[in-house]
Amino acid sequence: MDFETIKNLELLSNSRSGSSSDSVIGVLDQTRTSIGARLLRAQLISPAKSIATIDTRLDCVEELIRNETVCVCVCVCVCVCVHLRAVTWT
Repeated sequence: MDFETIKNLELLSNSRSGSSSDSVIGVLDQTRTSIGARLLRAQLISPAKSIATIDTRLDCVEELIRNETVCVCVCVCVCVCVHLRAVTWT
């Protein structure tokens, strides 16, 4: 996506305030890790074009919604990874 499109869609910052909190990313970003935040940003400004990729991502989201156990396990794994990184980097 070109710069003007990103700006006009207010994907990363609000055109009035310049704040990211009032932008698309500000609304969607509930990431728990810095790599998750970078991945979200990258996928917002350069979205998938392949139908197969989009369908695979949709299938993953549907599985997380449908299967609470899997969702909880993924969340726990992410939290453990975040804490391990904090412990090993201090």
